[in-house]
Amino acid sequence: MAGRFLEEKLNILILNAALALALGIFLRLTGVDMDELVLIFGGWAAALFLVLWMEYRRLGKKIRQMEAMVEGLDKKYLVCEMLPRPDTLLEEAYWQLLREGGRSMAEEVSQARAEFREYKEYIEEWIHEIKTPVTVIDLICRNHPGPETERIRREQRRTEELVEQALYYARSEVVEKDYLIRGVTLSGLVHPVLMEYRTLLLEQHIGLEVAELSEQVYTDEKWVQFILRQILSNSVKYAKKEGAKIRIFSESGKQGVTLVVEDNGAGIAPEDLPRVCQKGFTGGSRTRKKATGMGLYLAERLCRKMGCGFAIDSCQGVYTRVSLQFCK
Repeated sequence: MAGRFLEEKLNILILNAALALALGIFLRLTGVDMDELVLIFGGWAAALFLVLWMEYRRLGKKIRQMEAMVEGLDKKYLVCEMLPRPDTLLEEAYWQLLREGGRSMAEEVSQARAEFREYKEYIEEWIHEIKTPVTVIDLICRNHPGPETERIRREQRRTEELVEQALYYARSEVVEKDYLIRGVTLSGLVHPVLMEYRTLLLEQHIGLEVAELSEQVYTDEKWVQFILRQILSNSVKYAKKEGAKIRIFSESGKQGVTLVVEDNGAGIAPEDLPRVCQKGFTGGSRTRKKATGMGLYLAERLCRKMGCGFAIDSCQGVYTRVSLQFCK
């Protein structure tokens, strides 16, 4: 900062040096002694240094105050409304320009938020509406069993999963507004989800091993069950053709209770493991499957918003283990 300040004051320093030189020549020609010249120019230099030092201190204090003000603001684009009125004409011109720019940006942000809110409301309404024909398709297939209707029912179940993903993605921005914490056992979280997947697990000949899961945790039942559905969906999607198995158990420790869902399916490649929770990532070795790359992304995102731990461990071709940690 000091170097930049001196650079800005270079014209003043050069002007003072030129005036001092001219005055020195004039005084010498008029017969002023060198000692007197040294005293005059020493006082001049001291006065100039004092003025510049005071201005430097004032400017530094002002900059620190503005930086602290910006740091404390949640919406930093409103900083122009908080800045003190400037002292100089140039500062005031910049201040007015910044205020106009900030006001324009605030209007743009407000408009964008309103449009996003309308779009989100439309998506949620559409999702609820689409559930009706999807349910009707399921009822028709149940009433007219056969090879073709079973294929339709499989696609219908896939459609339900995608619709649910879209709904929870739309709501994931405002989890706190749709979040109800209450005490529930792990079995109360897991068993309803397993009932939904019972038919699919039987069709795919996937073995299931479920521990007692008697521990009680405090969380939002609806959101955790959605996360479990995403995990189970992946376990089924990447299951082995023969000998497939899913284990669900819990572990208790000082940090809390951990719910673990483990399968012996395709697993995840080591280079893909750090990125499996990224939005839209499906993995290099898993692209042969129909995947959106949204399931684990949403699961990890919702866990983070709810304050739950989320971890994935895997060995390619051996197992995949997903852990949900609930604090005590």
